[in-house]
Amino acid sequence: MKTYHAILLTLLSLLYSCQKDQIDTSPGTVTVSVSEVVFEGEETISNRAATPNGQRFDPEAHIQTETLDLPNGLLLVSELKPAVLNQNYPQSLKDATRAVSDTSSVGAGIRYRLLVYNSAGNFVTERSYVRGQENATPALQLDGGSSYSFIVYSINSTQDNLPTVTPATNRTLTNSQISVSGTQDYMYFRQNLTVTGNSVNQLNIVLKHRFSQITTTVDASITGYNITALTSNFRPHFPTSLVNLSDGSFTRSGTETTSAVNYGTLGTQVVTSQPTMINSIAAGTGIFTIPNITINGIELTNLTPFQNLNITPGVRYNLTLNIVPTDENITYLNRPAVRINGRIWAQHNVGVATTLPVNPATITQAYHGNYYQFGRNTIVAANNATTVNSSWSNATSATAVPRNSWNTGSETAPVRTASDPCPAGWRVPTRTEVQQLLASVTATNRGDFATGNANFGSGKVLTSRRRADVIMVWPSQGLFNVASATPPTANPMDNRGSAGHYWTSSASGNNLWRLRFASDAQDISELTNDINYVAQSRNVRCTAI
Repeated sequence: MKTYHAILLTLLSLLYSCQKDQIDTSPGTVTVSVSEVVFEGEETISNRAATPNGQRFDPEAHIQTETLDLPNGLLLVSELKPAVLNQNYPQSLKDATRAVSDTSSVGAGIRYRLLVYNSAGNFVTERSYVRGQENATPALQLDGGSSYSFIVYSINSTQDNLPTVTPATNRTLTNSQISVSGTQDYMYFRQNLTVTGNSVNQLNIVLKHRFSQITTTVDASITGYNITALTSNFRPHFPTSLVNLSDGSFTRSGTETTSAVNYGTLGTQVVTSQPTMINSIAAGTGIFTIPNITINGIELTNLTPFQNLNITPGVRYNLTLNIVPTDENITYLNRPAVRINGRIWAQHNVGVATTLPVNPATITQAYHGNYYQFGRNTIVAANNATTVNSSWSNATSATAVPRNSWNTGSETAPVRTASDPCPAGWRVPTRTEVQQLLASVTATNRGDFATGNANFGSGKVLTSRRRADVIMVWPSQGLFNVASATPPTANPMDNRGSAGHYWTSSASGNNLWRLRFASDAQDISELTNDINYVAQSRNVRCTAI
């Protein structure tokens, strides 16, 4: 038996020796092509999908969300999500990972460089290629039977600006480096391969993005308005990195700065950026800032939607920021209402049936409501009247009609009184509240604004500046004026169809404040004639307590 084993070992040794002697050391041709492009960091995410015991992958661990309260009745709802997480949140990301391998991200004409090192780590040669034109580069021939390390790098550019490898002489695999800008799309590939002589050896290059990319979308579509100005950036961001070509690792360098987001064309409700390169440290240090954004004339500055972002190198992200108005159409205390700039307003004048549509194409007399004198809750005329009724009073003194009859509080902290004509839970608004409303809306005309006792069809349409479907209609119902007499006497209807007149609860000494609008403007004006104006009769539009 020992003799048999010895003979067998001898035969095997001879066979191996013969095969070794038959290795073809003649030159072999190496051809190259970019077969795939991936985001390196996304492989880490996909590996985590393979959880033990068949547990479902939890995408929430990789999604970061924040909500920021903005001025002018807006919210900014932000979400940063790796692009590898598809909309359906698959149980396993193995298939999803394949889906994000995106050869289209390295299009025709992109330049890349191939470096070759022998098994001792010494530099052999290099070639520069243009994707789709690889045959235009001189053929690469290497010794058959020899092992080589193939290094490929690119910055995803069609320009002839590939970083230069250093050192220029005495180059080895361990000392070869390139310097890349933090805004360049640095990609890397390495493969060890033994060349087969007298044959064509195919090198299938899989380039991996090594920096982070973030595509930012700002969506104001729910407001109905366009984004007309927008700047934003990410930090920390480093201007350069020194890359070790032996393994593609890099060291960030330069003074920490920001990476600006390029949105291109503005003036639409949804704005999407070009991918922003981020050369930053990942451990929860990322900050996203919006120095300026303008929506429908509303300018917001110095916003920080995200702090402590986890931005992983080699991962691409989608950052979505939704501009959400707090302005909305609501029902409040069983009445149609709107919330504009955080304040709730009734959709109808006092005395109007709350079952009527809130935005009529044609305004009718049913929308005008009741007329009241300042500080009183007695109806002195109905919506279709041309004269006041017997409840009208010519009392005007501060004793008879205290100037705090509708507000015993202050301008900033109003207190409803028993004389308030509004329903329970509502009150006559202050001058300040009406001014804030006018600053939060755009006003357009409905109807012809012609004076006439039978012209009920004119009014102002107040549209939220944050949300285009939040609309209020205020009829131009005129007022019942008074004659300049002592005591004053009531006059017939005045300005119906051509002007709107609404009380506020505010008084300045003996003087009163009211909203008046005509076809061309609207204003909050102080009524300085104490006697006549207290006796006038106007409509009331309520705000919530």
